[in-house]
Amino acid sequence: MKHKTQKKIPLFMLLSLSVLVLVAIATTGLVIRANNQTVITYQFSGEEASVAGYAEGSLSLYAKDAGTYYLYWANDTEALDGYYAIGDIDDTVNNENSADIVKKQAYFHDMSAGESRTFYFGEHTAIPAGATKIIATTSKTNYNVSQATAVFDIPKEKQLQSGAGNLLYTFNSYSDVHIDTESYYQKSKSNWEKALKFAANKDTDFIVSAGDAVTNSHGASGSNGGFADEWDTYEKILASSDYCNPVYEADGNHDMRTESKGKLGSGDTYKGITAFVQASGTDSTVANIEDNKPYYYVIEKNSGDVFIFMALENGSDPGNYDNFSQEQINWLKDLLDTYYGTGVNVYIIEHSPFRGYGAGDAWMTPKSNGYIPSHYKSHMLVNGQIGKDDSNNYFTASGMDQNTEFRNLLEKYPDLIWMNGHTHQDFTVCVNYSNQNDTSCHMIHNPAVVGTTYFTDANSESQKYDSSSSSSDGLGRTSQGYYVETYENAVVYYGANLYDQKIYPAYCYIMEGSRNSASVAISETRKVRTPVYEHLVTDKEFITADTDLPSALTVAKNLLDKYYTLSSYNQYQALKKYYYAYKDNAVLADTSIAVANIKEATEQLYALVKRLGKTGNNDYPTLANCYLVYYVEDKHAWTDNDCKMTTDANGNLSYTYTATGSETASFKIYNKDTNKYCAVSESTKITYPFSSGTYSLSEYSSYSSSSGARSITITGMPRGLKVTFTYNATLNSVTISCAQ
Repeated sequence: MKHKTQKKIPLFMLLSLSVLVLVAIATTGLVIRANNQTVITYQFSGEEASVAGYAEGSLSLYAKDAGTYYLYWANDTEALDGYYAIGDIDDTVNNENSADIVKKQAYFHDMSAGESRTFYFGEHTAIPAGATKIIATTSKTNYNVSQATAVFDIPKEKQLQSGAGNLLYTFNSYSDVHIDTESYYQKSKSNWEKALKFAANKDTDFIVSAGDAVTNSHGASGSNGGFADEWDTYEKILASSDYCNPVYEADGNHDMRTESKGKLGSGDTYKGITAFVQASGTDSTVANIEDNKPYYYVIEKNSGDVFIFMALENGSDPGNYDNFSQEQINWLKDLLDTYYGTGVNVYIIEHSPFRGYGAGDAWMTPKSNGYIPSHYKSHMLVNGQIGKDDSNNYFTASGMDQNTEFRNLLEKYPDLIWMNGHTHQDFTVCVNYSNQNDTSCHMIHNPAVVGTTYFTDANSESQKYDSSSSSSDGLGRTSQGYYVETYENAVVYYGANLYDQKIYPAYCYIMEGSRNSASVAISETRKVRTPVYEHLVTDKEFITADTDLPSALTVAKNLLDKYYTLSSYNQYQALKKYYYAYKDNAVLADTSIAVANIKEATEQLYALVKRLGKTGNNDYPTLANCYLVYYVEDKHAWTDNDCKMTTDANGNLSYTYTATGSETASFKIYNKDTNKYCAVSESTKITYPFSSGTYSLSEYSSYSSSSGARSITITGMPRGLKVTFTYNATLNSVTISCAQ
């Protein structure tokens, strides 16, 4: 994408060329600049220049007056909500003085009077749903079409809705969440929360993730593969979010990382695979639970579309060892033979891209003037390809038969949609979409939820993460992923900044759906495989027919709190969805339907619990007897049961402490059922007056600081000050606020 400056065209030339221009208008959507006004022109190009929804082409702005202009996709009334300006990602700038090329995408800033600039939409970029116009404005607060500086009407035949057909379902495509308890990825937890918030706000039907849900920096040491704490945190955040639909994860190299490189099939590998299967929930069907395999597939219930989740189960080092077992490749071939060409879309979700091939590592990138950095040696390789080993020595790959077979399948089935991740490359690096010059399937690269990698110099391999302490302001503001709409005749990926919850117009991609092929017909009798739970029937009845709704909701909340580690499973999300649907609905015409729905969902979740052996000694502790305990010097000693916490409207535990005089007091939380204390690991002092703050807690066997349980101490509290402690047991955090 480049700037282009155009000279003014004299009036007599416009008159003499009027016929040619009218022809151009009819075929490309070009608009004449009249009366020396600010004007938007748009010339569509590429093989899909006449196809609805395809944005490829040149979008130009002629500025009558000097200034900064913002161009937006718009409907008939105003700019589309939740989008950045076209060609402008300044809203994500972390450092205004940075020379990073990723920060220099402001195409219509500081224009001179009479200047023209052109923004280029690349191959397979998309005109978003609902867009009927493009507007130009000099204001970042007024997005009304009627007050825009210039307006371009998108030809009706180019508008997405004119050719895409009905919207069938939506999903979010993510990768590389990288929950990290050691804080190499400092924003992994908050960015996962934001990714779930984005999905909840979009009300998407499900989430797919291309791997590396956790970081697992210690390999397979310890229990459950050495990353039980990271999966626990991942599930806590998912359980406590507003997102209430399924999550399906592919297995990444970090998810099943081993410490013994090359020992394929070793105990370490088995631990990693088992931990992934148990934590991710695969697709919650009995067969997959019992198979204990990290690869599986899901059939979308409304359309019959097939989502295939692959696993790097045959090695810890992608690029140095085969990523797939032959068994998995044979399984994939059978699925493709069964479903490809039957009138449905077939998706493959897999973690690592190939070295120098397709999306994710396109080898040459327009943003680097060279190769994707050589330190990315852990890509998949095919036989005969050049790779790098751990000592940065080049070698010629051999024995990569399974990888070679996988790439051959991508070329054999061109209508496949393959989603990968792994490299963390920012959208601006422009390795987002590829079909390998029409020789392979559609390939989409997911950047990273944890934070992206971008170039700092267009002429070198220097890159930087926007997620750790190296980030210029430490905020990690470029967490990225896709929101996806699947129509009858098209699939549209909307690239989004999850930190800002906004979509980048330049990084939205469209491809024809498989239903658009004349050679493919949808069978009315084709059997659709959906998750079926009848074999999970439980013998425990939680709710009876005469149970009232508040009691049913209490049962549901207790189960959701108790078994949050199952939050990736469909059964958990189904109960969670019912709980949130009914808990704040004060008026229901027929509460019996709500009770029946909750009853079925609670029984299915508990049946899953029994099947997975989570009952009995594996049960998680209840939160019925939690207390705020405190110490005031010379006034009040630590005691166990002074201040019992109660459940608030949001399902958190809370207690409001009232100061008895000008005092300094220290606080911790005590669970009487488990005889454990929840406290900070480093002493924290707060001085009144203070703003509301949230603090992470850990569990200790004693209130004593010698056990690690430090206090939160508040000084200078005046008499009558009310301090509220709100304990989120799922996230193990406490929020402290005060009111006089």
